[in-house]
Amino acid sequence: LGHLSAIALLFSVDGVETAAGFSCQLMVDESKRRSLLYASLIASLFKEYPNRGTAFMYSTVVRPRVLQGNLAVGFKRGPKLPVYLRPYHMGALLRRALGDGVAAKALAWFAPIPNAFLNFGWSPPRHITTEEVGTFPDDVNALWDRLAVGFRLAAVRRSGILDWRFFGDSGRKYKVYVAKRDGCT
Repeated sequence: LGHLSAIALLFSVDGVETAAGFSCQLMVDESKRRSLLYASLIASLFKEYPNRGTAFMYSTVVRPRVLQGNLAVGFKRGPKLPVYLRPYHMGALLRRALGDGVAAKALAWFAPIPNAFLNFGWSPPRHITTEEVGTFPDDVNALWDRLAVGFRLAAVRRSGILDWRFFGDSGRKYKVYVAKRDGCT
């Protein structure tokens, strides 16, 4: 009828590394969405995870109805996080948004125009190099140490965690690039 899970992740909170739970994979059968099943699943999650060493639970929600449900069962609004997006293939975005209909086919003729503007003449400065990697180099940890002090709350991004995230699932074939300035990550 339904299930919910959480992944334990390491966060830096005011400079102290802290375990947190990311609630995800919520599934409730449509016939049970007006019942208390969701509230019961969340209550179990909130009860169990502090016993497992997590300091807080978080969730990323984008649908207003789901947000209201999460607020009703005990989640609190956190800070708004900036998300940056750079479209790089307008034709594919149009097909995804509009399907394979006449409008998408007509607009596809114009897709190369924004692609050209998005890609026009950009290249990194000469003192910045990029290289594809199969694991994150250890100097990523020094980068994290320098950057983490500027954030009150941030997900920890050390090489071991990044390796797990991007290389731990053989079913996903991420291409990972590391940028270096004057040889330093």
